[in-house]
Amino acid sequence: MKSYLIALMLALVFPIVQAAHAAEVSLSGFGTVGYAISDKEYDYQRFINDNGTLKRDTVMGVQADVKINEQFRITLQGKLAPSEKNDTDWVPDISWAFLSYRPSNDWLFRLGKLRVPMYLNSENVDVGVTHDMARLPAEMYLLSPINDMLGISVSKTWSPAIGEFMLESYWGKAPFYWRVYMRDDATMLGGMTQGANFWPMDMESTGMVMTFQRNSSIFRAGIHYAIAQMKDGSPLNERYTLQPVYLPTPAGLMRVGDAYQYDTPNLSHSIRNIVYVLGCDIDLGLDFRLLAEYGRRSIPDFDGAPDSQGGYVALLRKMGKWTPYISVSRLLSAEKVRSMFESINSYQIQGPADFLNVTQHQLVDSINAYDQYTWAVGLSYHLTPKQKIKAEWAQNRIKDMSALIDNPPGARISDTDINVFSISYNFVF
Repeated sequence: MKSYLIALMLALVFPIVQAAHAAEVSLSGFGTVGYAISDKEYDYQRFINDNGTLKRDTVMGVQADVKINEQFRITLQGKLAPSEKNDTDWVPDISWAFLSYRPSNDWLFRLGKLRVPMYLNSENVDVGVTHDMARLPAEMYLLSPINDMLGISVSKTWSPAIGEFMLESYWGKAPFYWRVYMRDDATMLGGMTQGANFWPMDMESTGMVMTFQRNSSIFRAGIHYAIAQMKDGSPLNERYTLQPVYLPTPAGLMRVGDAYQYDTPNLSHSIRNIVYVLGCDIDLGLDFRLLAEYGRRSIPDFDGAPDSQGGYVALLRKMGKWTPYISVSRLLSAEKVRSMFESINSYQIQGPADFLNVTQHQLVDSINAYDQYTWAVGLSYHLTPKQKIKAEWAQNRIKDMSALIDNPPGARISDTDINVFSISYNFVF
């Protein structure tokens, strides 16, 4: 399907380009150089620790827009950012590569590699100049493992007297890497290595988003349906239950006393995701703005999957070139996920099979469970219309668990605060 879409796009683009007498080409670029440091030695959100890092927020990009005629355009965007396949490399990537067709002012068709219209800032999530928060809240903006897809979108716009409505529907596919961090090494038992492990997966998604804009206020609601599966077709664990422990011997499998371990008798080859998203950016007057987004990711068939809800509320006020803000965000897994996490996390295998506890730790670490919230205060300064400096202090309160922490060997981290200071320089050209 991916090859078919690329071939179809090229088949559309080449005749149009050949027929165009004069195409208008515009180039632009964007970037963020961001530094973040916490008061904890372990990593938070992949890269943030007490040594400081440039990896969490730094990104560079360039975009080319080719206007073939009044109806057809081509958009290409590439960026340089930390790899999604490992925690060490920086890699270039093609974010956008699509053909746009606008037969009239109220219809827009796009084909190619597109941005999924998930959040208020989906289109500009990498362009720090376009928003004032030093970091868009992870409790909301990490809701989906993918931002871009290879597919098609159709948009229809209405402009009654009360404002502008836009309905966008899309379908697409995207490969991605699901990151899980293991505090122990279980390779001798057929498990994963200690540290970050990246599972190659594929996702097919479709959705519909309604956006209403009145003056400078925006309201958005969307519903998205996605199916994810392992790239190699491997089964996924729906849930874990206590099973008797059997170990291989020359004579075959042997029951180990009365020992039990959590195991995976229930397997599936795909995960259904249903995501509901609401958002608003409201002009309150007197230079105040209220931003709020909420997302619910429902995964009905799995107890160990990241079924969760998250969101944030932020209040900003523009004061000349300064824009101070305060925000609070929350991320909470469904009760069934937290319950399974706690059950396995508190369980210990006793007796001669206790060496298998490392595999139980890996089951816990593979469950993406969250119970956290974040308070943040920050400030952005407009150097020029194309440059901003931002700073933020955030206190991340981890309650029972958080998969955003790279847990070191030992007990799972809970009931703790992580203080993060961030500063960044953002620009476009």
